This record gives sequence, structure tokens and C-alpha cells, in this order.
Amino acid sequence: MSGFICKNCSTVHHIFGYEGVNRAATDLGVDVLGDIPLNPEICYGSDAGKPITVVEPKGDIATRYASIATKIRMKLGLP
Repeated sequence: MSGFICKNCSTVHHIFGYEGVNRAATDLGVDVLGDIPLNPEICYGSDAGKPITVVEPKGDIATRYASIATKIRMKLGLP
């Protein structure tokens, strides 16, 4: 999770700090594939059996998930 995006002002709040994952990835020699913001809609939808990627397939979060999936496929050498 990368932070919380306020619905009212669109400000990103870094609840868990900032850039720590990038430093750790560099230290470990691994790639950061992407980030998903904290979003209550992910939890509500998951609990209801309606993933946010289905409810809002063209939304920002679904796009982020798709980007991460693409990077994973590429790393695995899959089409």
C-alpha cells in the first residue's frame, strides 16, 4: 500500500512513511512493481465479492493492478 488518497482534497497521506519500499528494493536488488493506495472501496468490494477491478475496471486502482500484472507477466516471460 502506498498511502491514502483523501476523497475530499485528493492529497496523498503517507501513513506508513514514504520511499522506504524503494530503498529496501534497491538494497535487496529487486524491482518495485507498483503501488496500490489504501482505499476503503477495495475492502468493501472484496467483502461483498465485487473486486474493485470489476466494479471500476477503468478506474485508477484497476489500472494500477493491471500495470502490476503486466510487469509480472513480462518478468515471467509470458505473453
